[in-house]
Amino acid sequence: MTLHGPLSCPQLAALELALGAAIFGCSSRDLPSANTAGSSGSAGFQSGSAGHSSTSDGAGTSGSSGSSGTSGSVGNGGSGSFAGALAQGGISGIAGTAGRDSNDAGSASSGGALEPIPEPSVTGIIAVGYGGLRIVSRDLGKTWKNETHWSTDGKDDQDLLRTIAYGNGVWLSAGWRLVSSADGVTWTDHGMAEDVITAIRCPVTDGLAFGDGKFLLACGSNLASSSDGLAWTKVARTPDVGGHPYLIWDEAQQRFVCSGDDGPSFVSSDGASWTKISITQAHLCEGTIKPKSACQSFYTQGVFLSTEWGGVIRRSINGTSFEQTYQDKFENNLFTEYSFGVGRVAP
Repeated sequence: MTLHGPLSCPQLAALELALGAAIFGCSSRDLPSANTAGSSGSAGFQSGSAGHSSTSDGAGTSGSSGSSGTSGSVGNGGSGSFAGALAQGGISGIAGTAGRDSNDAGSASSGGALEPIPEPSVTGIIAVGYGGLRIVSRDLGKTWKNETHWSTDGKDDQDLLRTIAYGNGVWLSAGWRLVSSADGVTWTDHGMAEDVITAIRCPVTDGLAFGDGKFLLACGSNLASSSDGLAWTKVARTPDVGGHPYLIWDEAQQRFVCSGDDGPSFVSSDGASWTKISITQAHLCEGTIKPKSACQSFYTQGVFLSTEWGGVIRRSINGTSFEQTYQDKFENNLFTEYSFGVGRVAP
């Protein structure tokens, strides 16, 4: 039997029930009843001698026999419970993670030592736009699912999400509002950007990228950085690129790129000190920085994605011949080609 970390009295009491003896000095009356909410994102005793759940979203369900363990909360902010019964052949482990939503249940394992519970995810592309549009592709833009809107008649208003980026296990999207997600499907609305990005009192964001271990955000004439998307620090003035500054992370050169409506482009390794380059309206294309005139689409992993007014997304594998793969039912359009982001999403 493998146990990780010190055990609390309710946990020891559950072991006593399993072993049929008061070994640790805790009684069954120390055990909370089922459905008692625990702390966010954790659980009490998990069933199964191995102590790990299946790759389903939530905590494990009961094993085939034994006494019940303690309950706990699961999910992002919601609570739920599960039976901590002992599977045949061993003592239950301690649950380590929870599911995406409150009460999603998985299945218990039946042997071995306590192991980490992997968070299931796949590579995905998320597009954002007018009306709070958020939509996910798990096949490099061939199909789009998990459509989310705030409004059905999106305009250049507080519901517009202009840009998106993924890093440190977090999806972050912003415009007048700022939202985040751990899996790209369930989102948390943090309210108005100016109330969250207080370091620069940002009314509406323009550009967003993740690199060098941090999010870098352009808001008019100011830049701010954050590791989690909630606590922000002013970094520098935005380079003089004109209106609507956008940001790119150039992985090959390990640098941020900033450009905008008026054409000039700048690069920086840290987001603070910028150097002008001789490329007009820089875009990331096929692993390198090119002028927008040579590559007008968003590019990732051999695929080009473009957006058209009316809520249309088009896809190409050669950058010249495009086919439509999405039409928003409310005609909520993406703001620009940098309203696409790549990261890990729920399968």
